[in-house]
Amino acid sequence: MKHRTIVLFLLLTTCLWQGALAQERFRVLALRGAVKIGSSVASVGRKVQATETIVVPANGYISMAHINGRAVEIRKSGTYKVADLDKSASKQGRSASAKFAAYVVRELTDVEEPIAFKDVHRSKMKATGAVERADGETDAVEAMDGLVGGLGEARSLADVAAREMAEGTVISVITPRTCRLLSDTIAFEWHSVPGATGYAVIVSDRERRELFRATTKDTILVARPLVPSASLCFWKVVLQGTDNIASSEQGIYLVPTDERQRLDSLLLGIDEDLAGTGAVRWIVRATACEDEGLLHEAHRAYAAAIREAPNVHSYRRLFAEFLRRNNLHADAWRAYGDEGQP
Repeated sequence: MKHRTIVLFLLLTTCLWQGALAQERFRVLALRGAVKIGSSVASVGRKVQATETIVVPANGYISMAHINGRAVEIRKSGTYKVADLDKSASKQGRSASAKFAAYVVRELTDVEEPIAFKDVHRSKMKATGAVERADGETDAVEAMDGLVGGLGEARSLADVAAREMAEGTVISVITPRTCRLLSDTIAFEWHSVPGATGYAVIVSDRERRELFRATTKDTILVARPLVPSASLCFWKVVLQGTDNIASSEQGIYLVPTDERQRLDSLLLGIDEDLAGTGAVRWIVRATACEDEGLLHEAHRAYAAAIREAPNVHSYRRLFAEFLRRNNLHADAWRAYGDEGQP
């Protein structure tokens, strides 16, 4: 009799556990504002059950990962039933999309705040002019001193980079920074030099033969330099009127047609699987691009995610970490601490 009681208890416990597990449909990825799930304020990483209700306040935002790898994003205030959201995300996604989505979920929910950025997040970071692009209002010392927190390698590197840009001793390339390219139409971008009247963008081949040259007064140049496919080329930007102020050379490699087809298919799958989830889709797309060495496309995708969901701290952290990995230290500090557009 005692044995039967134990077996029944275990069966009952198992059924209850499986039932509870089946109720868990989402995991919170990112938040803005005091979003409520049930009777409590939501937090990143929280598991959401099918029986719960979500209340999004004015200017609030929540994104959640579904158990099948898809995502749901809510940007309008209101009350939402999780059961209804579950139905809209029930379709199974592609394995490739699920792979990168799972990575994003892990990065957003399981990874602790990077030590290098913790103090920046606590600060107000009032000064943001150090890495503005071409408005002529740069003050590196003021901007870096506006950061609250102890000095460290990340802070020091950011400080040095911002000082050099403000002094006009270097031209800092933003993108593309030595990477593979998916498209032969390229948006070259760099930081402004105080007092500059114009810039020249130069593309050359491995033998340093000039393939393309164009001038502009802006700090962005969208062009189609007709670089040969599957061949390493280089680009740099030079300050007009001088020979000694130029950016470092960055490598660019246009992927061949067959490889481009594979990559286009991968990104199309992500776009289709995560349709309707603007910021999350861009973050997953950025992750896939970085994994494939498409750093130019990754940079643009991260920036698009911030534009889609401004002031969402979790997305800004991922963008800042990407910038640090690409040695854009001043940009990383600003992206992490700013509450505006990238």
